Amino acid sequence: MEARIARLESGVGQLRTHVSDLEVDVRTPNALRDGNGAGRFDIASRGAHTERISRRSPPMDYRVERLRTPAECDIFVKNALAANRPDLALEARRKAVTMQAATHETTSPVEAEAFAAVYAYEALLTRKNGKKTRATKTWAIVRSHGIIQAIQKAVSRTPDATALSTLRELGLDDMAFEAIVLRHEAAFDPATVELSKARLAEAA
Repeated sequence: MEARIARLESGVGQLRTHVSDLEVDVRTPNALRDGNGAGRFDIASRGAHTERISRRSPPMDYRVERLRTPAECDIFVKNALAANRPDLALEARRKAVTMQAATHETTSPVEAEAFAAVYAYEALLTRKNGKKTRATKTWAIVRSHGIIQAIQKAVSRTPDATALSTLRELGLDDMAFEAIVLRHEAAFDPATVELSKARLAEAA
């Protein structure tokens, strides 16, 4: 009997250790530091259209996986950078963009990716301006002409020479307007496609 009780106590102790290891406060910088530099990974489940966006990302760290809102992701990004974990900041930033895009009703994968591109553009503007910045003009075009027309007009604007490099730094370069166009050429007019090809070739 004593031997059986000892085995049970040992099992409970191992379970407590496992649970304690999982219960990390992801909102604090100290919680983001791994002693051995290793991370745990899991794959996020997505909706039919937003899943196509997330498939372009590697498997997600378990701390990023359990973030539930874009606001939580923003806090996590700041704390990850403070903890010298830019890799986790990148994952959380991408998750925030995907979650924001998922709030819009879409009828096709290209529309879902296009909404993600607008939010990626807002992340670019926020980095550039040093404060939270909305893509006001782009959203106005979305409301009046739809998301596809908004992307075409965004590509047709005079390009920001640093836009693609900044998106690359943010880990969002695959969500650039031009990248969306080239993945879905049939959805856009030929002029937009050619502009996108030229701009991405120049930035390569």
